[in-house]
Amino acid sequence: MRVILDTNIFVSGLLVRKSIPGRILHAFLEERFLLLISLEIMAEISEVLSRSRFDLKREKILEVIHALEIKAEKVTPPPKKRGLLIPEDPADEKFLLCAEKGKADYLVSGDIHLIRLKSYKSTAIVTPREFINISSKP
Repeated sequence: MRVILDTNIFVSGLLVRKSIPGRILHAFLEERFLLLISLEIMAEISEVLSRSRFDLKREKILEVIHALEIKAEKVTPPPKKRGLLIPEDPADEKFLLCAEKGKADYLVSGDIHLIRLKSYKSTAIVTPREFINISSKP
């Protein structure tokens, strides 16, 4: 299964490890699915996790980035379409472009702008709960 995780999954999963996003991150670390990531997504994850309001230790953030560098498949998406795909939140288009280029099966997000789309090209856009239900089926 080829999957893209929105930044909000990383934040929620690291802050509350026993949450559904926490279970998704654990599944990634156990290599139960292939995570696709672009440099732009990785930069956003690093920047967001470093915000003082989350109070995450620098070592934990570096551990996450290191896991992404080792276990995730890097994707170089096509040029940005800014505002054409998600006019309400053009910054989220990086996830759709990465999904398109990486031929992702799923994009997992808690972001309403993405969830509302339901799919993009051949990628299903699902909530964390939907993804857990899908990925736990034999």
